[in-house]
Amino acid sequence: RVDVVADRLTYDANAKIATATGTVHITYGPYTLTATNVVYDMARNRFKANGSVVLREPNGNIVEADMADLDDKFKEGFANHVKALLTNDVTITSRYARRYENGITVFEQASYTACKTCVTEGGTPVWQIVARETTHDEATRTLYYRDAKLEIGGVPVAYTPYFSYPDPSVKRRSGFLIPGLHYGNDYGFGISTPYFWALAPNADLTIAPRFMTEQGVLGDVEWRHRLANGIYSVRGYGIYELDP
Repeated sequence: RVDVVADRLTYDANAKIATATGTVHITYGPYTLTATNVVYDMARNRFKANGSVVLREPNGNIVEADMADLDDKFKEGFANHVKALLTNDVTITSRYARRYENGITVFEQASYTACKTCVTEGGTPVWQIVARETTHDEATRTLYYRDAKLEIGGVPVAYTPYFSYPDPSVKRRSGFLIPGLHYGNDYGFGISTPYFWALAPNADLTIAPRFMTEQGVLGDVEWRHRLANGIYSVRGYGIYELDP
């Protein structure tokens, strides 16, 4: 079931342990594992890999680590000093990560960024989310954060104890969008809280009420509809004036 290519391969028949060293390349079904040292414990059905560990998953994700301990199906295990390269140029780095067979991966002391080229001269991402714990649920295609900070140029600018959003594989999903801040002489300071409603694969509605300090609520609604040969949208506003 496992195809192994290595510079050297030894087997301890008494302990039922096989050790591959050098340039090790292991293929198990749709998974591919490369490392400089891999120990396979046949009694426990566990792989332990060390040195430049790279695991390529069938969904296109690539996981790099210093050390990884995996079961014989590569669907469960843990790793230290992890860098996960997800689709759509998303990178998650963490001190420790554990993956469960149900498709859930928990990253501890993790950082998230979605721009490979947006880095400062020192190599720090222009923006990143740093969290005590990040959980990626492949079944629901959602990322969950605990004790998260938004850093811009390495400087924390926002904090939240918990929040979640779809992972990069999701193209559109109903939910709240990023709030917007506004200011004007006629309405003072305002904040908009847009909600995106995916009504159908080819139609959606965005509702963005704006709450202001010197006026009433401003309603902002946009309807979009894609047809076989084009697309049209309708957008309307309405305000409750406290001061005409």
